[in-house]
Amino acid sequence: MIEKVNPAHPDKIADRIAGAIVDLAYKTNDAPKIAVEVLVGHGFGHVVIETSAPIDKTDVAFIVERLAPGIRVFIQIVPQDAHLAENQAKDISCGDNGIFKGMPLTEEQKEISKIAREIYSAYPFDGKYMPQYYVEGNQEAIIPKEIYLQVQEELVRRRVVKTSANGKKRSYSCNHCFSQIVICGECGEMFRRLHWNNRGVKSIVWRCISRLESTGLECHARTINELVLQDAVVKAINQMLGDKSSYQAQLQLNIASVIRASQATSVENIDEKLMALQQELIQKAQRKEAYDKIADEIFRLRELRQQTTVDTAARDEQIKRINDLQDYISQQTAHLTEFDDSLVRRWVKQITVWDDRITVELKSGVSIDVDA
Repeated sequence: MIEKVNPAHPDKIADRIAGAIVDLAYKTNDAPKIAVEVLVGHGFGHVVIETSAPIDKTDVAFIVERLAPGIRVFIQIVPQDAHLAENQAKDISCGDNGIFKGMPLTEEQKEISKIAREIYSAYPFDGKYMPQYYVEGNQEAIIPKEIYLQVQEELVRRRVVKTSANGKKRSYSCNHCFSQIVICGECGEMFRRLHWNNRGVKSIVWRCISRLESTGLECHARTINELVLQDAVVKAINQMLGDKSSYQAQLQLNIASVIRASQATSVENIDEKLMALQQELIQKAQRKEAYDKIADEIFRLRELRQQTTVDTAARDEQIKRINDLQDYISQQTAHLTEFDDSLVRRWVKQITVWDDRITVELKSGVSIDVDA
């Protein structure tokens, strides 16, 4: 990262005032011991000076007025600390002065410095520029990419707001694997998980929200036991495993569909346009010409690039999910014998409950009907 602070920034103004005060001390003493602290901003200035050389407040006020005209300044001048003065009078002295050796600038950073100077020449106001560069794949990952994507997917699931048929918005309510994905085939509302006590027999069931609260929708959807939902998921996956060739062919078609639906504009094409516009902006800035339209187009392209990057990542993740399901189908040698909620989180997008069946829709785009 390279940080550029322009001359109108308060830090720079304060530095120049402090430097001028030190120069003033050297006019009255060949080897002054002086420390200066300056704070400026919002029309006010504070100057604290600890010095062994005689300095007049009027001279300091003149320096502040010259470098920061119009501000109201408070000046405090005190003698140098006696112990520090005694220490610095010896052969070995102490202080807070240091030598800073900066990193050499790259050609790109030099170009940015040039742009910063040209921006300030056109707009001489307070400002700071902090361009940052991140090279994809150049930093060691804190967590594996696969886990990161799974977490992001879960966060999206939890903040997704589903709009019901009556216009009411509903969002995440619990962390159960069936939460938000069990949908009523009759009215389109979500099913809610309930602890049921029917004549002393306790069970966990899922029931359409339209039958639990006033939604303005008339619904006669059945209440379904959680064990039935679990069994339907197991049957759907086993049905897919029992007809591997047909489902793998469908998955291949789904991959082709995802690729066709992806945006034609690539990040590389946008980067080429951005580079050309940035060069044009530099040229206009050098000629003192207006470049507002170019800057607006650069911002638009940057937003488009960000969206394209997100879309590309989503497409790649969708293709990866389909490929993973293909690998799972081909490697699975036996049918499932028990329910696994991790498979639901990994593969299932939606479960629709009808009167005579349950439809299990996978995230890969495959839908499977199960009699239940």
